[in-house]
Amino acid sequence: MTRSQFATRYGIHLGLTMFASMLVLPIFTPYMLNLGLALQDVALAMVVMAITIVVFEVPSGIAADAIGRRKVFLASLVFAAVCNLLLLLSEDFWHVSLAMACWGLSQASLTGTLNAWFVETYQKLEGDEPLNKGFGKVYGIGYLIGASAALFAALFLAFATSPTQQLNHLYQALILISIAVLCVVFACTFVVVKESTRPQQEAVEKGLISQAKAMLATCKQSGMQRLLLVIVFAIPVASSIEKFWPALAERYSSAPVDSIAWIFPAMMAAGFVLNGVAAAISAPICSLFGQRLGYVMAFAHFAKLAFVLLLAWVTSLSLLIVALLCFYLCMGLAQPAQLQLQHQLSSDNVRASVESIMSLTTRFGGLLGSALTALLLGYVSLTISWIILGAISLVAIMLCCSSTINQPEAELVAAQS
Repeated sequence: MTRSQFATRYGIHLGLTMFASMLVLPIFTPYMLNLGLALQDVALAMVVMAITIVVFEVPSGIAADAIGRRKVFLASLVFAAVCNLLLLLSEDFWHVSLAMACWGLSQASLTGTLNAWFVETYQKLEGDEPLNKGFGKVYGIGYLIGASAALFAALFLAFATSPTQQLNHLYQALILISIAVLCVVFACTFVVVKESTRPQQEAVEKGLISQAKAMLATCKQSGMQRLLLVIVFAIPVASSIEKFWPALAERYSSAPVDSIAWIFPAMMAAGFVLNGVAAAISAPICSLFGQRLGYVMAFAHFAKLAFVLLLAWVTSLSLLIVALLCFYLCMGLAQPAQLQLQHQLSSDNVRASVESIMSLTTRFGGLLGSALTALLLGYVSLTISWIILGAISLVAIMLCCSSTINQPEAELVAAQS
């Protein structure tokens, strides 16, 4: 099997996993409200999910490195299926909270688990395609498949507005379909993921503490520290826009809010598609910059800033959507380069652990973006707050231009050893 064929195979597998998640993720809140929960109860259930993810993000990555990536990934699928089953049987706040805790466990153990396995296997196969090209194909395919689920959710909302439809039955049908897809992914994992016995699996008795120490040693490297800081400064503006743009859409729309409800999942689908397109075209951009991955990330973040300004300037729904689509495209351009850089700085025995640290850092950046937006809204408008957060992300661009993360792969790896 060639590197290209392997990336295609993993991309389909990842896409099916995204498909199962995206069928239910957009309907969590409306389904809970339809069960009779108050909005405050829904918010508390979401807090339970967020706390669970934060608590178990890093331990799940360490466990994946210590006992095997496939085992932890399969566990994440089981947690997701249990969440869906609990939602089908939920009757009160405590049932829903337990379901959200299971979803949090699923997302924490899912993050980056198989990416570590993909990198190790990809590098052993024939071919000279760089890792960013492999990740470009993986996420190009994965996002396109995931987008189809978000598009399905948009059609679902259109049907849900019909008085002849039982809303809860539609929600439950989506949940059941998600469970069925999760079962398919579970079975396919045994065919797709052929994980050989790892050296650290043979010495698990050394304990997870030594694994954690190795992970921390990797994160202390200068290149990894800069990469983590890039995420902290770059994510807040993106997180704020993703969370709060619907408020502008409702303000600029001359139609009733109910009539434009389909736009929100439709934009989620479009965002997935554009992220897939961006992942596919990122490889030529990496080649253009001579595989100096920091410069590729700086280019993507700078382009993103241009559309932050456009988002702050527009005053109509149509222009808002156009600017948002361009913004999504720029967001996806940096991901393959970031992933390659991250894995160049990681050794095989800590890949999943480091991936969990990256994910936790991303979530921290998103939390920071929400908190700063809430603080700024007390003094300025939403669009001005985006400009301020965009100005903060200039620090990320400067960090991306550091020579530490713009060395050729061989020199970069040698510098971290």
